[in-house]
Parts: sequence; structure tokens; C-alpha cells
Amino acid sequence: RGGAVAMEAGWPACRSLTARRACVQSSRVPDTPLWRHQIDRPAARKTLPMIISHRRKYLYFVVPKCASATLRQSLAEHTDIGYPVTDYPQHLTMAEFMRTGHAPLMDDYFKFTFVRHPYDRLYSGYLQDRLASERYEGWIEAKGPIFRDPEMSFERYMLDHVRQADIHTAWDWICFTPMCDFAFWEGEFRLDWFGRAE
Repeated sequence: RGGAVAMEAGWPACRSLTARRACVQSSRVPDTPLWRHQIDRPAARKTLPMIISHRRKYLYFVVPKCASATLRQSLAEHTDIGYPVTDYPQHLTMAEFMRTGHAPLMDDYFKFTFVRHPYDRLYSGYLQDRLASERYEGWIEAKGPIFRDPEMSFERYMLDHVRQADIHTAWDWICFTPMCDFAFWEGEFRLDWFGRAE
């Protein structure tokens, strides 16, 4: 664990497995950086970029809480858009990406992501939200009132808050956005490969 990544060359299996679990042209590189494109979404969620390498021709759809910090650092020397994360937020769903000027890159670039056991990911999101609610402006306002309750356990957080939250578009629930949102568009699996983070 601890950010290690296990590579699994098996995206066709993910296609069927994720499909069962899912809730649910031109190759010219755009002149405008991805993070400048306005995306149609609620105002509370900011325009979010992802990891793009024009030199290596890949798109990394960054799923929150799936070893993304480790992977972003590993790919930093090849990244043209989306790193360092201090410059931009880093998570962009497939549907959001397809509404940007970079959508034509889907035709020719290698598209991948990393996933994680769903329960491990949920618990990691809970721990991050609890920590952020004490340390970061915005998060203190959004999550502070929730975690001031000394009885706010993982189970209560999931049932009373995450279950009712807008996990698909609200910026402060990004850690709980379904993994399938980063792999599916219009009901179809659109990635070329996925790995599993442990």
C-alpha cells in the first residue's frame, strides 16, 4: 500500500466489470491550455485540468484517492498540462474533458487511469476530508461544520453526507466522484488501459 502501484494490463476486463458497476475530428492540438476552457457545470466546481503529455501522446484521467500524487510526480517530466498541482486542480471526469477544446485528442492519444478498491478509496476520502476540514480554507467552511461533531464516524459520514451529496459535480465531494466517471462517456468505456493502485 502507501502509494505503490500495481500495473494490470487488462482493460477489456475493466470494461465489463466497470460496466456492471457503473452508475450510470481532428487530432490537432488546441492552442489554448486546457485549464482556460470553461466547462458547463455548477459554479461551485472549478474548471479542472488533468494530465496531458503532447510529447508522449497520452491522457491520464486522474481519479482522486487512487495514488494520483505518486503518479503525477512520476510522470512530471513528461507532463505538458496539469502539473504541478499547485498551479491547477487536478481531477477532470471524462464528460467534463469531452466538453473542452482538447476532446479531439481522444482519437489519437493513449488514454488511461488508475483505480483502487472502492472501500479503501471511500475511507481515504473520508480521512482526507476530515484533515482538510481543519487545515484548508474553503474546506474549513465546507466541511468544518460536519467534522465539528465528535461523533462523525466514517459510517455516519457516508450515510448522512456522502450519500446525499452531489458527488458528480460539487468540488468539495470530488474524493467521492465515482471512478466510472473518469472512464465512461455516453455509456461507453473510452480508455485504452487501466492500472490498479494498492
